Amino acid sequence: MTDTDRCIEDIVTAFLGNAFEISPSCRRTGLSGLHALDAGAAIARLLADGQIERAKLLILAVGHARACQEGQSKEQADGYGDGHLGEQAASPQGKGKKRSRRPPAAAASAGTVSKQAKSTRDDKDARAVFLFNADMVPTSALRRLPRPSADYVRIIDAAGRCYRALTKIYGRSSSLHEVRRDTWAACFGKSLRHAIDLESVIRDQDVLILGETGTGKEAFARAIQVATPGPRGGGAAPSAAINAAAVPDALVESELFGHIKGAFTGASEHRIGRLRSADGGSFFLDEVGDLPLTTQVKLLRVIETNDVYPVGSDTPHRVDVRYVAATHKELQKLVVEGHFRGDLFERLAGNILYIPPLRERAEDIIEIALPFVQRVLNPQHYGAQIEDIDRFLRSDTAQHYHWPGNVRELQNVLRNLILGVAPGLKGQKSRVTNQASADATIPEYITAATANLRQVQDWYVKRVLGQCRGNLSQASRVLGIDRSTLRRNLERK
Repeated sequence: MTDTDRCIEDIVTAFLGNAFEISPSCRRTGLSGLHALDAGAAIARLLADGQIERAKLLILAVGHARACQEGQSKEQADGYGDGHLGEQAASPQGKGKKRSRRPPAAAASAGTVSKQAKSTRDDKDARAVFLFNADMVPTSALRRLPRPSADYVRIIDAAGRCYRALTKIYGRSSSLHEVRRDTWAACFGKSLRHAIDLESVIRDQDVLILGETGTGKEAFARAIQVATPGPRGGGAAPSAAINAAAVPDALVESELFGHIKGAFTGASEHRIGRLRSADGGSFFLDEVGDLPLTTQVKLLRVIETNDVYPVGSDTPHRVDVRYVAATHKELQKLVVEGHFRGDLFERLAGNILYIPPLRERAEDIIEIALPFVQRVLNPQHYGAQIEDIDRFLRSDTAQHYHWPGNVRELQNVLRNLILGVAPGLKGQKSRVTNQASADATIPEYITAATANLRQVQDWYVKRVLGQCRGNLSQASRVLGIDRSTLRRNLERK
């Protein structure tokens, strides 16, 4: 295998698949290959040699890597998701200062690309040229692909938008990372090869997001919507949304399906409705469990036939929409009780995502809270208060609290702390009832101040590891050391 072939193999292995499933080491190997390879020349050579499928995979992989790097800091781009998964920290005044730097090839060729794109506005390959930056693949070579190059670009763009949307959701817990991974898979399948070859299958597989109130279902729904491939000319696909719980039963059908003038009292003009406004893209139905049964029947019919009948009209309108639904209710229980149609549930539940409550991922509390606080409090003027808030968030009271309101409740608590008032934890009891019970677990040789430093350290490391249920990554973050140091400490005992 030549060096070029090895680079191609490394790039495809790292960047063709799920951006949240590849190991950091594999990703770094892929980035090394990406930096070493003249991707444009390699793609042109593969096409000239008749290796069409391999060229297609390389195009998707290179494009995916660069689309995910777009708008990130150099450290984030080099790691391509390795490390902090939260969005970039905002300035204390609330205006995020994103530091981004293009890869060297992109910076060197920015002017050239801009001129070429300007001279070929009507050429559907122009966006592909921009995406690949300096790797100028000849148009004659791109014509050997089984699809127009713009078809690959729209998938690549969608994958980049999805990655950026998912990495803006705060939290480093393994459970939240799994939700990111599963969300990406719901958008693109196993890899971008599936995304382009099986797009119609993926599009026909609707998504149901479940989770308690305040867990962030809407954020994941938005990620799915922005990940819907748009038109060949570039950009996101159309999208629309509705909260079924916020619309009166008498108006929900008009909101969904539209109405004609005079269909009912107050219908003074035609309205196309949310579904038709999302034609060619995605539609988010929040709190689907609150949808009236009569509307459920009509919605199911629309999903199965793709025909929308506005209220008061017998004329159907074709729509092509991917449905994303969410609810905090137990839909299967509602089906058994007769409050939700089983056939609609089965249709929407093609792909089910479950967002875990905050109490099951306490390690995300700091990740979510501190950026929220720092957007309001300037560390230069409120450093002591920020430290007090940080201390509270790391305390047993916060870490073991039930958080029935999840992230929304956490934000309310943070506002109270910012204003200098009591957190207001809704009267919920902490699992740690008082300091005496906590102190009772501390060995006497420590409370009596007779232990040496090594004994105190060993006991505390063991305590933290137990609190983290054996999770070395989480324990190392609490201790402020890396995993290798923690592992050596454990092996020393």
